[in-house]
Amino acid sequence: MAELTRLDVVLLPFEDVADHARSVSSSIDERHEVEFVLNETDVIPHVTVYSPEFPTNRVDEVVETVGQISELVSLPPGKFKACRADAGWLVMDLDIVGLQELHERLVHELNPLRENHIREKYSEKNRKNYTDDQWENVQQFGSANILGLFAPHLTLTRLKTIGDAGSVCG
Repeated sequence: MAELTRLDVVLLPFEDVADHARSVSSSIDERHEVEFVLNETDVIPHVTVYSPEFPTNRVDEVVETVGQISELVSLPPGKFKACRADAGWLVMDLDIVGLQELHERLVHELNPLRENHIREKYSEKNRKNYTDDQWENVQQFGSANILGLFAPHLTLTRLKTIGDAGSVCG
């Protein structure tokens, strides 16, 4: 089996958005036990666009493809839509004009470089954790919440006590 590398294709938000996200994450940490707090060094605010595993020998092609596409794109600042809790994760949903189109282009251009590899977390034993649409995406593109299921968001933190998540965003 080929050596694999997981690569997250992400967007870094404008600095004012990143500052706000770090502030909210820190505020949540003051009231709840969390697994991480956004900062400027190792847990950087970002929007994940696509995150499969690629054969390590294809990483340079992935980086080159992302670079070529990113040179052609200029997205406007996004707007926060709402806070949402999902299995302990606290996220801010975003509305960014043009992001869906960029996401779809990246998925379609990068997908062949995966060489049909599917991450271990998507093994058959975990099938019950995904909807039929998510599972179809996994089989075709190596990731569940993409294309029509893509919901752009910025993750703020993950609570250690999952049951508390609804009260934070509620």
